[in-house]
Amino acid sequence: MPGPTNFQLSLANSQWIDINSQFTVNNLPDRVPNGQAIIISSLFNLLNCAPGHRSRIFQPEYGSMWLQFIHEPTTAMTAMKMRLLMVEAIKRWEPRITLDLDNTRIVPDTTIPGYQVRIAFAIPGVSDSQQIQFQVSQ
Repeated sequence: MPGPTNFQLSLANSQWIDINSQFTVNNLPDRVPNGQAIIISSLFNLLNCAPGHRSRIFQPEYGSMWLQFIHEPTTAMTAMKMRLLMVEAIKRWEPRITLDLDNTRIVPDTTIPGYQVRIAFAIPGVSDSQQIQFQVSQ
């Protein structure tokens, strides 16, 4: 296991400080998460927050419209709508990444039932492309 990065040990010169909503998954809870972990946590927060849930004071437009699809049929058309809204939300609220639209997809999966989601992106200053994959159950 590699040692902690400088950013995991200190907040000095930090540009962004986010709450790690997945802190129970983090095996180093006494350290600040690295840049990729912060962005993944930010995407998790964004996609699981409906607009208006941050109240009138804290960015009332922040969030995505995924909750409106809970009772929609698990189809390619619904997946296409979810992808469109996801891309719009990420482009608006997560300026730290550049989406790879060719490799970002939402695929219906009736065995869940729900969707298989892959978000591919680049972080400026990091040479490797990144991606996260998860399931959204209905």
